[in-house]
Amino acid sequence: MSTVIKKYFLQSLTFAFIAALLFTPFDALANKVKIKRDFIYIDKKKTPLKVEKDDTDTYIFTDTSSGKVFVTASYLFERVDDENSFQWLVLKTDGSSYANEVDLEYISFTLSVKKAVTEFLMKRLGFFDAKGVVNQSKLDEYFSQQRVRASQQKQIAAAADLAEQEAQFQKTASLGITVDADAKKYSENLMRALSYLKV
Repeated sequence: MSTVIKKYFLQSLTFAFIAALLFTPFDALANKVKIKRDFIYIDKKKTPLKVEKDDTDTYIFTDTSSGKVFVTASYLFERVDDENSFQWLVLKTDGSSYANEVDLEYISFTLSVKKAVTEFLMKRLGFFDAKGVVNQSKLDEYFSQQRVRASQQKQIAAAADLAEQEAQFQKTASLGITVDADAKKYSENLMRALSYLKV
């Protein structure tokens, strides 16, 4: 290989490595979480923490060293329409008289809601560390006030828009006017495509 090709290859490789580091979330690299037989493993080490799911999509987190349930997380999902869906958790602890809501963020790619909830509680909320030690001060701080999830207002607005669209559809249907949904979508896409053309 000529020196020019080697230099170009090394520059390309260096650029690819830097780009991979920049676009990879650091949370995804640190502390790999697995769940085996309800026990939480972090970086292939078994912790004393256990997460069990009940029939109502509630995840119960227990510290087996003390036998105490330190938090429960109820998973909720609502799809308002094709463009708006919401996932959130309702968190409860024994020391608090109310429940807190928080939007669920997926830290790494997973098809397991149990793993996603576990990673979120560990890496975003800091309820326990990589050794499986429950952070009671973080729990106390989080439950010191009642919290509502950030997406709640957006969900209410999306549901109101959907209800208004349904009311408009019912109004036109009562007049004997119907709109074919496929034709409406096609015409919207056509108008959007035509808007990009400079006439």
